[in-house]
Amino acid sequence: NIYFREVVSQHVEEYLISTKTHKMEITRSVIDRIHALNPPGRFLEKDEVWGGWRECEMKRAHEKTAQALRDGAARLRTSSKRQISSDAMITAQLSRPAKKQRKDVGANNF
Repeated sequence: NIYFREVVSQHVEEYLISTKTHKMEITRSVIDRIHALNPPGRFLEKDEVWGGWRECEMKRAHEKTAQALRDGAARLRTSSKRQISSDAMITAQLSRPAKKQRKDVGANNF
């Protein structure tokens, strides 16, 4: 599961900007990398009848992988929006004219 998340994270940026056809190819390549491990990685799901784990069918592995890529893309989008917003604030602050320092009015002013 840790290696799966690492592989997914390596493809999230590409997935985010890809066409639907290319997204399916990326999903398939992630699945192929997991299956190519030694020993081979498997996609498991809980068996509701007997409570153990069983290997998923390829269609379900594809669904799980595509969902992980979409989740990663959503996090990246949110992070990018925050960064863009932060960058915009910094730019706006830097482009403002400097404020004049105000003299304090009080008993100690001479």
